[in-house]
Amino acid sequence: MAGANKRTTCALATVAIIFIIVIIILCLVPDPCRRHDPRPECKEPKHSPFGGNVTRQQTTATVTPSTTATTTSLSRKETESSSTSQHPPSSTSTSSVETTITSSTTSTTSTWSTEESLLDTNTTTEYSTYTTESSLFTDDDSSTTSVSDITDTTNVFETFENETTTTDSTNRTTEFERESTTDEDYWDYYNDNTTDIISTTLDVNETENATEISTTVSVEATNVTEISTTETLETEDTTEMSTTVTTETTTESTTEVQSYLEVTRTTVESAGVCDTPVCKEVARRMLDIMDPRDIDPCDDFYQYACGGILDDPFLKPENPQVFADIIMKEALTYGDREDEELKDLYVMYDSCLNYSSVNNSQRLIQVKKVFEELGYQFNPMTNTLYKRANPGQPEEFDLGKALAEMMKRHFAPFFDIIIDVSNHNKSEFSLKMVLPSFTSPFTNDRAKFVCFAAYKKKAEEAKLEGIPFDVNLHYEDYANCTKLGFGLQVRMQHIERSIKELNLLGFIENSTIREQVKSEARQELDIMLGKFAKVTPSIPEIRKTVLNKEYDEFSLTEIDEGKAFGEMPFKMQKFIETLLGYKISNPEQFKIQVYFTDVFAKLFGIIYDMYDGQEPLMQNIVLLLWMEHLYDDLVSPLGKPAGSSDYCFNGVTNLMDDYVSILYLKNLPERNILENQMNHMINLTLEIMEAQVGSSALRSRHDFMEKLEKMTGEIATLEEAKTALQKNKNDVKMDLTENDFLGNYVNLMKNYRERLYNTFKEETSDNRALWSFLQFPYRNTGVTSYGLNKFLIPHGAMSPPYFYEGAPAYINYAGIGHMIAHELLHGFDTTGMKFNGAQKLEMKRDKNLIETSECLAEKLSYMFHMNSSTGFQYNFKLDASLNLDELLADLAATNLAWDTYIKGLMNQHTQSLSSTTVSPRFRTAEILSADSGMTTTLYDQALPHWENKHILRTYFIKTAQNQCSSSSEIDILRVMENEHLPPKLRVNLGVKNNKLFMEAFNCPSKPDHMRMPEDDICYFSPMGHN
Repeated sequence: MAGANKRTTCALATVAIIFIIVIIILCLVPDPCRRHDPRPECKEPKHSPFGGNVTRQQTTATVTPSTTATTTSLSRKETESSSTSQHPPSSTSTSSVETTITSSTTSTTSTWSTEESLLDTNTTTEYSTYTTESSLFTDDDSSTTSVSDITDTTNVFETFENETTTTDSTNRTTEFERESTTDEDYWDYYNDNTTDIISTTLDVNETENATEISTTVSVEATNVTEISTTETLETEDTTEMSTTVTTETTTESTTEVQSYLEVTRTTVESAGVCDTPVCKEVARRMLDIMDPRDIDPCDDFYQYACGGILDDPFLKPENPQVFADIIMKEALTYGDREDEELKDLYVMYDSCLNYSSVNNSQRLIQVKKVFEELGYQFNPMTNTLYKRANPGQPEEFDLGKALAEMMKRHFAPFFDIIIDVSNHNKSEFSLKMVLPSFTSPFTNDRAKFVCFAAYKKKAEEAKLEGIPFDVNLHYEDYANCTKLGFGLQVRMQHIERSIKELNLLGFIENSTIREQVKSEARQELDIMLGKFAKVTPSIPEIRKTVLNKEYDEFSLTEIDEGKAFGEMPFKMQKFIETLLGYKISNPEQFKIQVYFTDVFAKLFGIIYDMYDGQEPLMQNIVLLLWMEHLYDDLVSPLGKPAGSSDYCFNGVTNLMDDYVSILYLKNLPERNILENQMNHMINLTLEIMEAQVGSSALRSRHDFMEKLEKMTGEIATLEEAKTALQKNKNDVKMDLTENDFLGNYVNLMKNYRERLYNTFKEETSDNRALWSFLQFPYRNTGVTSYGLNKFLIPHGAMSPPYFYEGAPAYINYAGIGHMIAHELLHGFDTTGMKFNGAQKLEMKRDKNLIETSECLAEKLSYMFHMNSSTGFQYNFKLDASLNLDELLADLAATNLAWDTYIKGLMNQHTQSLSSTTVSPRFRTAEILSADSGMTTTLYDQALPHWENKHILRTYFIKTAQNQCSSSSEIDILRVMENEHLPPKLRVNLGVKNNKLFMEAFNCPSKPDHMRMPEDDICYFSPMGHN
């Protein structure tokens, strides 16, 4: 018994010892590393995603900008947002970088001593969602979409639809043609007072967890106020929110400008972590989007910032438009049908939904009635047998009247007449003549659809064979397909089917004659469209010309006398009078802006030759186009089924924008907060821009300042939307009937054009034009109007990824702040310089702008080679004249937005110093005295889970991620037809020409591999500061 107990005791002791050993082993063995694990042992070899293991030796730079004595004293009423946060430094040790900057009146020199970066090269497109809570960041959120995602070969139609119906965020656009805009880059500037001597010392000490930068500034000048921690910074800024944010500049006789060196040379460091749910979600999503591999940001910043989302089936870019659409769809579905203000909107939407229950035979009968309302029917007098049997029937056909009636119903088959700002007086509108630009909201273009499918098939075949893909060659094939090839054939077959189903020739009893009339009309239409295709410019050429405002101007008298296009098939004065609804008393003074004068001369020549003596034939050709339009919209739409919720939603949001704007603004959460924030950021960005102009060395600085003083940033308000709707109701009767979608459709088309031409009679100060024909409040991209000297920021942009309520300010300045800066800067791009703020009058271009434009144009003329994640190579060349203005704005917006953020942080610091109680989130920036002068370092909260809490790097990463595409494949339509560069090229070209980025990421000044040598970099500072 004793032996048994002894053996039991030994066994238990052995088990205990083994258990203890296991525990010890478990304690010693670390947890496995996870993606972006912040622990030191989990770092990627050699290079962490946020700049760990990057060292930089002592750096010295001497900068002496050339300056001028004339400056401008500025004052602006502004609202300071409480969303800007600052913190004192954390008590961690640091490493050091020292920079000395001296300003005088001679030249600029820089001396750098840089240790080799430890970054390794490991080589391996767009906006978008909305939810009110953190579920917004869910990786597999099915509501998230990507503008540039065209890689899903299993559903070609969905791909084509996304590409052709979604607008790109933040693109500059022509007045009253709805396009979008996006944003990026920088201006570096110095104080222009020649008596100032500025000496700045930066000490940077980097450790694993924190970086502390101190800046010493010594300013020797007259009337300089010293700042200490016990003093309150003086500011003349007060709070004033308004819908139109204007610049208020006071120019004194001495024209002395305030020094903004403290903005451009102030550093921001992390102090504390923002641990709110919003910050955690933003940080988590940004980390997920970044490439988890060891990518050198100096080599490929797009891959570095966006590599985690490329070709990921579960993680998609956020789309602000989805957010806005959710609000509107819910309001349309559950809104109060008794709301007198929006009653017509609900009647139209509900009648459209009910249209889904109408069978096809009933639709054909109703559509035939709509066709006949135009007042014409197919003319059988083209047939010899019919003419002999019916000699008394008239053959007259008024082409001009027929085209005008179609245009009044929002259909323009040969050309379009829309509105723009007058050349001579920005308070007035002008008519402009363009090639057809209207795209139906109810259906997709049939020829483009089938040709895009053919392109996708060729791309897939090239991938399987591993053959490099020539994007330009395949785009040319695609364009020819839509105009002359398979696309046109499909279209002709569809037209033949449509005329048969609608039975539009049923009044001709003889079936042989009926078939001959139909066949002849179709063949002649085919011939005419083929002739048109040979003289019509490509879509990129059309877009480039319209965006760059390259037009001629003719009076109605000159056009009718043949001085514009030669002999016309109709009188233009009579045509315009039919559109506008009144007699024009002074046709010799009535000017029209004409784009592609030479092209229209050829087009009208083709029409004239076919029309002259063959009126019945031209009548049938025109009616075939009218019939095709109605059949595609109302019987067999290509895209969403007729009567579906998406079909109806697209219709009302594009054609009833005055109603939908109120619907959206009424239901937008926290609308007043968003408006205040937008106004504040617009106001502050304009102020910083004024400072840059005022402190610049531009010879034409006065002209720049004068234009900037007149520039305004606009947002829509609910009150303005209500006023505009009431005016529209008073001017145009909306006669809608329940359960009569076809009748409502016709009334809606007429109403849209009538509103357009009524706006032409108004002054441009009427905001109805801005938020109906230039941009909608519920869209997600900014827009610039060169003629009005305005930029518009819609409410729809104030959602992720551009804006996060409660996030650190630098995150929002990387988004919506960047968009504001981008749109503002279009006023000074190559096209913006054609307008002086009051009229179309060329401004004097500074040498810096000319040289940078030439440098960038040369870079854009290269043959680009880009690989997908699967290694498939795309080769393409770009049209620099289409992309240049967007790239110029990109090269300045990132840094202008950053400077604006710094200014907001400084203003918040000023308020904090004068406040007796300061929120922990808005502690004051620390002002430290030093032997060499005064040192200013501002602090803001870092995002959680970021290993290296580097504020500026985080800002650059977020700016790039706003451009991320979900696919590494090349989107042929985006590359060839869009003024914005492909996302990867857009991001990388932006940062490679940005000194602030190069310094933030410690990039060598003469990098290799994908980088350009120093003398090939197009550094851009529009105000002449380099």
